[in-house]
Amino acid sequence: MKIHMFRAVALAMLMLCLVRCGADSIRGQAASDPEAASEPSTAGIESLEDIKARIAQSAAEAQAEEAKKKQEAEQAKAAKAAVALAAKQKADAAALKAARQAAERMAREKAKANAATLASQEADTRRLEAEEAERQVPVAQKAASATATAGAAAVVNMPIAHRVAAATAAARARKVVTTPYFLPSVITRGHCVSITDAHCARAAREFEMHFVGSTPMPSSPPGCYFKGRAVFFNTAETDHACSNDKQCLCKTRRHSEL
Repeated sequence: MKIHMFRAVALAMLMLCLVRCGADSIRGQAASDPEAASEPSTAGIESLEDIKARIAQSAAEAQAEEAKKKQEAEQAKAAKAAVALAAKQKADAAALKAARQAAERMAREKAKANAATLASQEADTRRLEAEEAERQVPVAQKAASATATAGAAAVVNMPIAHRVAAATAAARARKVVTTPYFLPSVITRGHCVSITDAHCARAAREFEMHFVGSTPMPSSPPGCYFKGRAVFFNTAETDHACSNDKQCLCKTRRHSEL
């Protein structure tokens, strides 16, 4: 705006100079020609009005130009703010997406680690059961005759109810039970109240099975159970039910009376 004002002032001074020069010329002509000087002239007055009009027009143009520049500056500022806001929103969305992906990745890794741990525990349990199953037959029975081996195989393949009955009859015939003791009941499905680890070991002897011992096994039913001819006592509190593969040795009403 200052530049436009300077131009307007310069133009005004130039026009004023022209007017003065014209006036001097008129006065010179009046001196040389008195008759021409006596005639009225309005050239100087019209030139002054033109100068004022041009000055006003220049000022108005300068104000309009300044207002236009100010409006353009405001529009540029608003556009810049809009671009900055869009960039911030985009960055926030990208950060939120990255955080969500990181959380999902951590959840998958945690689930994978838990699954690996559970699989390792189950593998250890199966390995322990397999090792004990291999050691469950005494050396003397391995060296027995073919007839004795066939008889032992028949006992192993015998239904569990018949096996328990046979073991009970054999124990009574040998008069092994010298203190108050009652054989546990065998459960092949669902849950029950297990006998203690001491009773579990004694039941293994009564059934002529091998008692492995007390150990935590997450993939087995809690308490006393047997698999094949190996008896286990699971110290872990699990929700696994009894099954034909892992049959539980449970308390009867008489156990609560001991």
